[in-house]
Amino acid sequence: MSSKHGIELRADARSASEPTIGRTARRGALHRFTDADVRKLPDGMHSDGGGLILHVEGASRRWRFRYSRSDADKVSKDGTKGGTATYYVTIGGYPDRKLAEARAKAQEYRNMLADGIDPKAERERRTAAEREAERAKALQAEREANTLESVARAYQAAHSHEWTPKHGAQWLTSLVNHVFPKLGARPIAEIKPAELLDVLQPLRAAMPETGTRLRERLDAIFADALVRELCEQNPAAAIRKPLRGKRVRGHHAAMHWRDVPAFIRTVRASDRLGVSVVLAFEFLVLTAARTSEVLGATWGEIDTKARTWTIGGARMKAGQPHTVHLTDRALAILREAHTLRAVDPVTGKHKPADVVFPSPQRATRPLSNMAFLTALERLGLRGPEVPEADRTTTHGFRASFSTWANEHGFPRDVIEAALAHSEPNAVRAAYNRAEYVEQRKRLAEAWAAHCESKRKAKRST
Repeated sequence: MSSKHGIELRADARSASEPTIGRTARRGALHRFTDADVRKLPDGMHSDGGGLILHVEGASRRWRFRYSRSDADKVSKDGTKGGTATYYVTIGGYPDRKLAEARAKAQEYRNMLADGIDPKAERERRTAAEREAERAKALQAEREANTLESVARAYQAAHSHEWTPKHGAQWLTSLVNHVFPKLGARPIAEIKPAELLDVLQPLRAAMPETGTRLRERLDAIFADALVRELCEQNPAAAIRKPLRGKRVRGHHAAMHWRDVPAFIRTVRASDRLGVSVVLAFEFLVLTAARTSEVLGATWGEIDTKARTWTIGGARMKAGQPHTVHLTDRALAILREAHTLRAVDPVTGKHKPADVVFPSPQRATRPLSNMAFLTALERLGLRGPEVPEADRTTTHGFRASFSTWANEHGFPRDVIEAALAHSEPNAVRAAYNRAEYVEQRKRLAEAWAAHCESKRKAKRST
């Protein structure tokens, strides 16, 4: 039997030596067997017609479909190229694959041949497609299981040994509070940059530090997931510039200077803040310093005899060294902080590089850069539930100091020098540093006296 596509079925005529199958055996081109015949056939290759073959070998009986097709690359024994090649396609074993099922499959393959389709190649293609579909299905199931929350929690667990327990808890809590409610259940592979931007943009406008840190934490999570092939992009990295550009900058929320003394007393009396945080926060207010300057302060910068704290230019925003006069209260804070100082286990001594305000978890490390913000939240001065009019920021205490100093008649240049604000005029900047030392001492002492005052706080109208 031949076809217009150059593919033919092998002739199925019985050889003289082929055993008789039974009285009911059909002698036509197709469907030569009965079910009883199939069970009785001896070892060998037996044709049911139309290319359907039963291969019997011991207890094994397997159906195959046999066909031939032209093969221009085939080389015969005499070296001639061309001719036909015989192929087999496995259909299945008997009795799992019944005779009727085997015949239906053989008919399907004959129809393919009639349409010019190679059954063996088509079966291999279908098998490969099924495997690819199964792989894609498994991958999709894995992606759906790898939600942003599950991946973030796994990342936190894998890196928690690198962090203090407090930082690890804060790291996860910020995601639980601000990101997981909206995006936590979404597969990490499906999250788009626009979705992250919608979550972080309003948060960064209301709570700049929290919004910035959350983007950084999400950046680390997505970067790790990208390496582990759990996603194909890092949306947190993509929104870095858009998020920064969308931020509406304004003044840091500041406490009125009249309320500062009461605030300091509240900080001292609070049982919700650690000793190191209490001392560092009051020191920050007294010195009108920036958060990073206080947290990074080392004992090598402190000169108790000269009553100065000198911060190197590398740690200053303007890049210039800055000297702060230490009042009696500031020195008292430092004496108390000295008891928290780390001791070298080998020498039993302290080091100049020891931080002034150490972490309660590890005395060799400074307080977390979230320490003051957390303190404000615990004191009810920060957080989404706090009315905007009652909120304050750590940086805002510099504004409180500046407003108080201006309202009490201190020269503007002295105030700016005390705040370490950069002076664009180099000559004027050098003059300020050289000539305002005594005036800055008087300013510091007056501010310390105000912070220690017992007047009842009054909020301006």
